[in-house]
Amino acid sequence: MDTTDAMVTRRLGNTSLELHVFRYLTAMLSNPPCSKETMVAKICQYIVYGLMSITLSLFHEDTLGETGSLHTAVSLLMKQLPIAGDMLDRGTDEAMGTILGSALSKFPLEFSPLLELTTSLSSAGKVNLNRVVKMLEHMRYYTEHLDRNSSGSLHATGDEMVWRLARHKYPYNTESFMIKRGTVGQLFKQPAGDIIQWNTEYSAWQLFQCEISSLIDQTSNGVGYVYNDNLDRVTSIVNLLKTVISTDVQQMASVQCVLQLLPDLIEKMSTLSSPPVDLLASCLEVMSTIVTCETKDVWMKLQQTQFLPFLTENIDNLQESARGTGLSGGLVRVINSEWECVNGRYPLTLAFLKLISNSIQPLRSLKQEDSLMACLIYTLREIFPVFQKWRYYTHGCREEIGGKCLQIFHRVLSIQDVASPVTSNRPTISTVCIHSLLNTEAGRALLDILSVGVDAVNEIETDTSHLLTMIRLGFSVLNRLLLLRPPSQSLTPMEHFLSSVPSNQTQQHIIMTIAQYIYHRQDPRLPSLAILVLKRLAMIFPMSILGCFGNESLAIRDVYLSRLKSLTEEVRLKIVILEFLSVCVETQPGLIEMFLDIKQKTSADGKQDFEIGEDSCLSIVLESINERRQRTVRCPPDLVRAIVEFIHALWAGQRLTAMTVLHQKETFWPCILKPLMSGIPPMSEDSSDFILTSDTLTCAFIFKILAEELYNINSSKLDVNIKKCLQSFAKEGRTSYWSAYVKDCLVRESTTDLSAKHQQHLADNPCLQLTIAWKNFLIVLASLKGEGLPISNETKSHILEDILISLQQLVDNGDDPIHQRLVSILSALYFTLIRQWNRCIKSWKKTMQCLESVLHKTCANSETLLPSIQIGLAASLTVGVQCIRKGQTPDFSADQLSLFMPIVCDVLQQSTYQLPHPGNTHTNLEAKLKLQETCICLLQELIEGSHDPDKWLPSLQQHMLVPLFLGSLQQWMKAKQGVSYVHSILQLFLTLAKDPKSAEVLSAAGFTHHTCLQLESLYQSDQLFNSGIKSQKNGRQGHRTEVTWFSVYRLTIDVYTSLLKSLKFSFIQDALNFSGVHQKRIEMCLRTVKVAPSIQCLSEAECTCQFLMQLSHFKRDWRLHLQDNMNTILVLMCDVVQTCVAYMIRPRVLNIMLDKGAITNAKQNLDDTILSRTSPVSRLQHQTSSDDLEAISEVTNEAQQKLLQILSCTISALRQFSPDLCEVILDQNMDLSEFEPFLAVGFSTPSLEGDLPLSFGCLISCVNMCIRMLNKSEPRGTSPLKSPAFQVMVDKQTLQFVLESSLHLILSQSVRYIRDGSLSPRDKQFLKRELAAELTSCLSGLQRFLRKGGPLSPASGFKSPQTAGLNRSTSQTAFSSSQDQAFFKIVADFVTQVLR
Repeated sequence: MDTTDAMVTRRLGNTSLELHVFRYLTAMLSNPPCSKETMVAKICQYIVYGLMSITLSLFHEDTLGETGSLHTAVSLLMKQLPIAGDMLDRGTDEAMGTILGSALSKFPLEFSPLLELTTSLSSAGKVNLNRVVKMLEHMRYYTEHLDRNSSGSLHATGDEMVWRLARHKYPYNTESFMIKRGTVGQLFKQPAGDIIQWNTEYSAWQLFQCEISSLIDQTSNGVGYVYNDNLDRVTSIVNLLKTVISTDVQQMASVQCVLQLLPDLIEKMSTLSSPPVDLLASCLEVMSTIVTCETKDVWMKLQQTQFLPFLTENIDNLQESARGTGLSGGLVRVINSEWECVNGRYPLTLAFLKLISNSIQPLRSLKQEDSLMACLIYTLREIFPVFQKWRYYTHGCREEIGGKCLQIFHRVLSIQDVASPVTSNRPTISTVCIHSLLNTEAGRALLDILSVGVDAVNEIETDTSHLLTMIRLGFSVLNRLLLLRPPSQSLTPMEHFLSSVPSNQTQQHIIMTIAQYIYHRQDPRLPSLAILVLKRLAMIFPMSILGCFGNESLAIRDVYLSRLKSLTEEVRLKIVILEFLSVCVETQPGLIEMFLDIKQKTSADGKQDFEIGEDSCLSIVLESINERRQRTVRCPPDLVRAIVEFIHALWAGQRLTAMTVLHQKETFWPCILKPLMSGIPPMSEDSSDFILTSDTLTCAFIFKILAEELYNINSSKLDVNIKKCLQSFAKEGRTSYWSAYVKDCLVRESTTDLSAKHQQHLADNPCLQLTIAWKNFLIVLASLKGEGLPISNETKSHILEDILISLQQLVDNGDDPIHQRLVSILSALYFTLIRQWNRCIKSWKKTMQCLESVLHKTCANSETLLPSIQIGLAASLTVGVQCIRKGQTPDFSADQLSLFMPIVCDVLQQSTYQLPHPGNTHTNLEAKLKLQETCICLLQELIEGSHDPDKWLPSLQQHMLVPLFLGSLQQWMKAKQGVSYVHSILQLFLTLAKDPKSAEVLSAAGFTHHTCLQLESLYQSDQLFNSGIKSQKNGRQGHRTEVTWFSVYRLTIDVYTSLLKSLKFSFIQDALNFSGVHQKRIEMCLRTVKVAPSIQCLSEAECTCQFLMQLSHFKRDWRLHLQDNMNTILVLMCDVVQTCVAYMIRPRVLNIMLDKGAITNAKQNLDDTILSRTSPVSRLQHQTSSDDLEAISEVTNEAQQKLLQILSCTISALRQFSPDLCEVILDQNMDLSEFEPFLAVGFSTPSLEGDLPLSFGCLISCVNMCIRMLNKSEPRGTSPLKSPAFQVMVDKQTLQFVLESSLHLILSQSVRYIRDGSLSPRDKQFLKRELAAELTSCLSGLQRFLRKGGPLSPASGFKSPQTAGLNRSTSQTAFSSSQDQAFFKIVADFVTQVLR
């Protein structure tokens, strides 16, 4: 370089230094756009790096003027990964490396330059960080002022510039850091004083440790002994440490010696009257980084310092937490209020918030999250509500504080799962956060953040602004808060503010402010989050969002639709808009109508029709879901799913106008059904973490739409387009395809490790949604029986097989909640389908074995039974057993049914043991009782199907089911709960009581002991004729079976009757005990037949009379033990016979009593006054006659049948108290005193008035009534057009039994009177004369009936009129001697030979 060039270069260099060129470069690198992570910034940084490298290669740093700006500029460049790597590769002898080399040689004399440079290098990636850490561990020079060494500690060498240590040197008054004796040092002459550079190897981290320890020792002597130089050095050390740990937390082991001093440093520094806020903030930031690794240790040390907020007393409720009871803010609050708020800088508060935010999840994993309670309450009370009122020195600090607070709240709220709410009585950090945000000023601060508005956000040029981040976090917190709000709680202040109408109409509602974020276009996440909040508000609050929009509603709608229609818009935003509209279909009718914009038009023929408006979302939806656009960039699978979900919402919400206009579009159904027709791409076998795609959810919603359409619209009225699509669907075998696909999904789901999967809520699981939709679709198809979508028997069989395979796979693999839910759905679906499609099953043997295996595994895999699963399986087995009993299963015989007894008994044993006590409130009680009922029904079907008790009785005894059921029966009867469950147990007992072996087991188990006294409580406190509970329903429009406690009482009597019939004398004592305990009830029941012949009363009287009929066979034992009881009941049975005959011969009276309900409100405690002669029946007697009704009602016919049954039982019982006819006629030595006559000698027609005794006339009327009803029951040769509207339906065999029993009783009692010596001859003659006349008349009517071809005897069966007509020539005046007419011939002979 010549002299001229050198002079020009010197002049330019001096001018640059005078203009502070390095300050300019520093400012440029520190501010946008050069400070961003953009391509422009990188180009600028590389240019400056080249310029600096050239400059430092040509000039020494000491000649470049102010070195501080130079070092700062170099530090900014070293933060970039490529630049830092290149500089370290080139070494410290050239280019920018000379700056680092100079700093290394002058350390620790010049402390800050090296730490500034190494801090920047440490942030440039882990590789460069490792090189920096190793460089600091092996320092080569220790530079200090010469005067820090005494003359005695130095030895001269041959060179006057080189000196040697005479003894060990301890720079920090501690033996942990030492410069060894004999170390050589180089002397440098400086104007400010000579310095010496010791050539020794040491670790800078040990030096840092000594520096921090020295500062801690200084604070122990007081604030006046703390030097600012030491304070600055320690601050630089902590900043370096913060960078090292934040870049790579694995470097903790290398710097552990320094980290362990930070808690003591925080404790000492925070107690100073002028605390170093920046140093404390840096220390907290370091602790916030390492807390993720050493959570327990770090948190324990920080709590010991009393630096953080703490509680002085326990918090027992949420109100105390909102008031801050027992809260001490610690030194953090002192420093914040006395220093940060005064200076307008908040580094310590920001570091504190970062520490709390980073500690939430680690403490959660240790189950110690409640240790954050004090810090959270402090944040909710003293930072978040007031941070916007603080003064700030730095731009953006306010938004940064708000964002960090919201980040804490969001992480706290994310701890609590929606599916498993908190059950503890003590407040947790999540419940405290929810309560405070909903009820305190913290909630107001959150709404203030959201109320900033879109205008303020749009003024921001960058999408990385703290304001934008804060608002996004605010929306996330609000959405999570509304999701976790207590459902039973009344409106909180925040909820009231969100859902109330503003008092000032000119004031913009916050809902409107939230909706206007749709105008923000720089960051699509912000409007997406705002729409999610609107969606949540629409779901939970009964408010009109349209009313909150006011006059801006149309403008907002247009923006929503424009962004939904835009081809360049973010797909996620479109999805959120469609999800919001889907929710509005159900909850916001006005808003959805505005978006649908359906116009009404008049066609040319004058008919009213509908069409899609210009501003309708339906046109955009139809355009987006076009067949050619699906699964393309313009309409990806996620968007297709959202569109189909919106359409499903229209169908589910029955938006008829929208459905109508969509039906009119020819392309609608082909577009909707395309995913079902094309199918889903095959699943990847390589993926171990199988997650169903949005295509699966799309198909799930389509199946739901089809189910709604087919269920609500008659197949004959289906749209032509959907019919074509369904025909194509069936023709291409898509039903079988989707059945197989659902099976594959379920099988894959069963083998998936859910612990490694993304944890999601059950309702969001795609496989679950597809299964539910498939279930709805199949149930609708089964109910339609092939209408709309024909299904072949082969396809039905495949569907049932696929469901069984899926059930097996799910049961075999895991018992987590999602698997349990899927098994529950499939078991219920299988039960529904097998009821309709049982004839399509190919192999019943395989099916029954599979169901039995699945049921066994569900019981063995879980300690607690899951009723929702076992109910469907047991019900399916019940259907199978019923089909087997009907002979519909050629490959499975009824003899094999006993194979299922062990598993059914095992399930019943487990479920009975796990059944809650009746007094406990259990959320799953109804399902557990339903499981009991279903399994008992299955057990009863198995017992009835297996005729041999030796096959099924051992299983009952092995599992101790009978004693178990008896104990449970007594508990639930005592509590008067679970009436259907009790009824099902008694139905099973009734089945067992019919077989002598099982009846003996039931009796030996103590049936009487458990039920006899307990049964009394069923009718003591309630009304006699309670309306009951309609607990079962058969068919969609079928009748309901009424199960009440009184039907339980009647069923119990039936069990006693069957036991007495089966066991005879072995059970007579129990039967007599039952009769004695319930004597009053039995008497009242028999008396009530006369005054209240309701269906319920007659049903109870029927079962009571059946019991008395069986008991009458043991009249001697009855008389021996309960003579008074027997005499009373005998009189009442006579009254019942007279009452029944009176009602049967006067159907008009019976009809009036039933229709008018004369005494339907009678109480249980009926006394004799109700049964007196002033009975309301007397008031009806004069208005009616014994004439038959032209057409009786169904209720009257049912009452007549029950009266006939009662009559048959009572007459049969009375026969036991009357002498045998053959014996009394033939045996002249018979003891007649044993049989007291109970028929009065009278021949009047029975009446409902008064208390007249049972007479011969009553039984004669009964015989005539039977003959008359038999005549009416015979089919007549009349035209169907002339047949009566309602034909009397009676049991002919019962009529004939009553006829013959009445005649038998008449004959027996008449002979008893004739042979009675105490009766006068005149009375005997009167009896013979009248009885002969009456019987002759009866026999004449009976002969006329027989000549017409009527049936002859209950034992003879029924003959057709043509066959019977052939016998007319046998005898026209007398009965034949055939077996059918033998008894009636005896009656005729009795009349001619005994009575005449």
